[in-house]
Amino acid sequence: MASERIHSLSSQYLQLTTKIAEIEWVDSQLLEQTNYLQDLQVKVAVKRSELDKLREKTKKEFQEVQNLKHFTVKRLAAQLTNRLEKKLKKEETDYLAAFEKEQNEKTTLEMLENELREATQLNQILTSQKKELVSLKDQLNNLVDSAFTELMPEGPLEIEVGTLYAQFNQVAVDVNRYQSAEKHIGNARITLSQAIKSLRQAHQYNSLDMYSHNRIADFFERGSLADARKYSMQAQVQIDQARQFVPEIRYMNVTQGNFVFGVLFDNFFVDYYIRSKIESSLRSLLSHLTQLDSVYQWLQNNISNLGNIYTQMQSTYISKRQELSKERIKMFERVLNPNNTTSSIPNASDIPIVSSSNYEEDDELPSYDEALRQPTFM
Repeated sequence: MASERIHSLSSQYLQLTTKIAEIEWVDSQLLEQTNYLQDLQVKVAVKRSELDKLREKTKKEFQEVQNLKHFTVKRLAAQLTNRLEKKLKKEETDYLAAFEKEQNEKTTLEMLENELREATQLNQILTSQKKELVSLKDQLNNLVDSAFTELMPEGPLEIEVGTLYAQFNQVAVDVNRYQSAEKHIGNARITLSQAIKSLRQAHQYNSLDMYSHNRIADFFERGSLADARKYSMQAQVQIDQARQFVPEIRYMNVTQGNFVFGVLFDNFFVDYYIRSKIESSLRSLLSHLTQLDSVYQWLQNNISNLGNIYTQMQSTYISKRQELSKERIKMFERVLNPNNTTSSIPNASDIPIVSSSNYEEDDELPSYDEALRQPTFM
């Protein structure tokens, strides 16, 4: 019986609601503290910059005094014009004023830094309490849900939440599929570009000479063709893996080019034949690379669109899930408090401790639809 299940969970329910009531103030306090912390960080940064400028000014004033006290061009010029003592007194006054201002700003900065440290520590404490509050609310929702699972007929709101949850999860799965395919296609584009680069190198090494034979060039040509073959096969593997995640990607075979590299290029006709094969393979790979670019862009567009849908569905699901939780909590408390008709948000201080001895066997929970039609209760 659902009512029996609720009464058996009353002790856990009271513990959770009591803890939630004790730290529910954290939400507003954390927001206020975070704003205060950010303001302090800005003030400290500005004050540090100002203090650096004051230090430079103090050093400059001190250097002016030293120049007048010791034998320098400035001291000699002041002596010749009989203004040394007056000039020295002025520079010393300026230096002392700059030094005093620097010390005052330094003291102010130290005070701000102390405030910043304290604010940071408090923010960390509030953040930890916020995590605890979220965890407690999740536990409360799970506890309340456990009292209704398989014991109550599904109402319209439950069906809607279940449908939204299934759709929400499916969108998440689709996003992951497209992101995995995007990663593989991105790798395929890179390796196919390397294959094209190797083919172009082979084309450069290929020479058409009727009478001479360059074995070194032939060696490099065969090596470049082998690299092109290797890279194209790696790209093919990446493409096939991407199609496993997103079968809508059109099949393509990037290894179909004839990368011949097992022939000794010892005459004009063989060299010409090989060159034509290289050029044909190069055109094929360039065409496939263009197709991969289009596929990559298509995947990115789908990921972006699905991401927007995911965000919207997440917001809708959370809203409906909260609505369902509130309705279930109301029904939960109606069984615990059958004589309380005041509608309010669950508060631990308002919920009495209920034992299994103070309810009747026929104190059964009404059907879900009926409970929703009745006035709010608590």
